[in-house]
Amino acid sequence: MKFVLPRSGSDSSLREPVLRMRGLPFSADFASIREFFHGYTIVKDGILMVYNDSGKPSGEAYVQFTAPDVAMRAMSKNKENMGHRYIELFPALWARPMLRLIGSRVCSRCTRAVSYFFIVFLFLIMFFCISLLLWLSESRCVSINLNYTRHLLA
Repeated sequence: MKFVLPRSGSDSSLREPVLRMRGLPFSADFASIREFFHGYTIVKDGILMVYNDSGKPSGEAYVQFTAPDVAMRAMSKNKENMGHRYIELFPALWARPMLRLIGSRVCSRCTRAVSYFFIVFLFLIMFFCISLLLWLSESRCVSINLNYTRHLLA
């Protein structure tokens, strides 16, 4: 998967204090993820649940810890169970969930809001361009008429 740190044994430190969780039960929520990482400090609003295009949980989440060493220690929870499912943990860059947020994988409501914003933005640009063209054409017609009248008066 892109933007995931290499899993080789030579890179024993994390660049960012973010872990990607895979295999979450579909009933998982923020509280159950905090409970899973009990004893490891997660930043406020540091859990990002991933949803599919229809708004249902995908079984993935990103968790941001207070420091890379805390995230490294939290990796000890890899392949432990949450409910009846075992959870896989991967070091991740924070850029990955942000790309998903922009790319509509996090919340369909966010995507719709961004889509509406761009539609309105494009409409305003189109309106501005048409207004500018009309204004230019009117001022050109006026200058043509003035030149024509000057030609008649000369």
